[in-house]
Amino acid sequence: MIRPRENVPLAFPYCDRGKGKSPLGRPTCNGGKGNRHRRRIFLLLLPLLVAGAAVAQPEPATPVDEETWTPRPGVYVGTAGCTNALCHGAAAPRGEDGDDVRNDEYTVWLSDPHRLNAFRILESPLSQAIAEALEPGSRATELALCRDCHALAAAAGSALVEAEGISCEGCHGPAGGWVDRHYERRSDWSRARSIENGMIDLRDPTNRARLCGGCHLGDARRAVDHRLIAAGHPQLQFELDNFSLSERWPRHFFLDRERATPRGESHGLRAWAVGQLVAWRDGLDFLAARAGGGGPWPELSSLSCRSCHHPLAGGSWRRQPGYRFRGGLPPWSPARWVVLRALLGELAPDRLATLEADVERLGEALSTFADRSEVARLAAGLSRTSADLAPVVDRAEWSVERARRLVRALAADPALAAADVATAEQVAFGLRSLVAYLVEHQPAQQSGTLASRVAELFDALADPDAFDRQRFVDVLAALAANGP
Repeated sequence: MIRPRENVPLAFPYCDRGKGKSPLGRPTCNGGKGNRHRRRIFLLLLPLLVAGAAVAQPEPATPVDEETWTPRPGVYVGTAGCTNALCHGAAAPRGEDGDDVRNDEYTVWLSDPHRLNAFRILESPLSQAIAEALEPGSRATELALCRDCHALAAAAGSALVEAEGISCEGCHGPAGGWVDRHYERRSDWSRARSIENGMIDLRDPTNRARLCGGCHLGDARRAVDHRLIAAGHPQLQFELDNFSLSERWPRHFFLDRERATPRGESHGLRAWAVGQLVAWRDGLDFLAARAGGGGPWPELSSLSCRSCHHPLAGGSWRRQPGYRFRGGLPPWSPARWVVLRALLGELAPDRLATLEADVERLGEALSTFADRSEVARLAAGLSRTSADLAPVVDRAEWSVERARRLVRALAADPALAAADVATAEQVAFGLRSLVAYLVEHQPAQQSGTLASRVAELFDALADPDAFDRQRFVDVLAALAANGP
């Protein structure tokens, strides 16, 4: 059985480490007193909330007459139809063997301030300051680049849908085409028919990677780019497997039941591998769109941030011997490539050499501020080439030996001696996913040095502003020498 990931011990957006409050006045993300107090209040009110939902909502309807029922694909209807205690509003999970749902999904969503308050956070002073810096006189609640991610269903134009933030439909798709039917017997209405009518199949890790990564990492349409970061938006961290299974956020799905999918488990190493490729392609598509004329250029968020943003004390900022680009220009950050390169070295070694040569050309073009049309051409070409690898990655067979080889390959990668923070984070996430797999299949590993080494990597990343690269590299060296 796939196990949850322990809390991801990195700095998260809106978290203020060790001070009990975030910059938005919200509880810290590390389970501080404010967060515990808020959770206690919610648990005290939960029976009233659930009872109210059960009274307000009717019993599930009898099957709809197909001859008179008209589906409305693409129409958002809000969460009200999900709150029945017999549907998704139960006080606790009560799904029976063979069920696809826990019945408490809405209740879990109510307990998660990150999703529930995603749109409301745009009303905060910090969000308004960001909006003012981007477009003087504007409001964050009205800017499309804010609403696109903080209210995933905002396109519906409904104040109710907007107020729900990251709502049920924001992730599972507009429900107008299937909500009236999806609870019927499978002989009358299948999950496949719901998907045909607008439900997003989140058991497919490719769909989930695109949906989550589109906001948490960025894609051709949405991105926390350099302009937005400069305006005050926190930098984002994301990796599909670790963040999907983190105990930091309430989970509303059954892990053991989601493994029984046609193509194997939808979490674990399959999700990690697919997530790496999707994130890589999304980054390329963003570069191709931006360099092709879709916004300011150069786009500095694709480069290594701390090449410019660093203290001048000490000598770590000085150019090292052998630096092959022009001094004074920040290098490209390979955060979305380094882990994928190791993965492809295991899954598709015959394709890696050609791909590496193209990546090298793109990195050089970005690091030397080459003509934007050349960057657009290289990024678009790489995205097309990488797309061909999707079936290889998605259908990969995983084993203990394969996971071991990848741990060793990542830990021994000489390029990590010069890794920036973003790249080191992805390496740490990848090693955690691999080690979690080994622990699940070899429980003796749990108390061994392997898991403790990964924990040390995260210790080196505890404060991104004081990233200890040498400590990180030393732990990798120990892992490579005494790994699985």
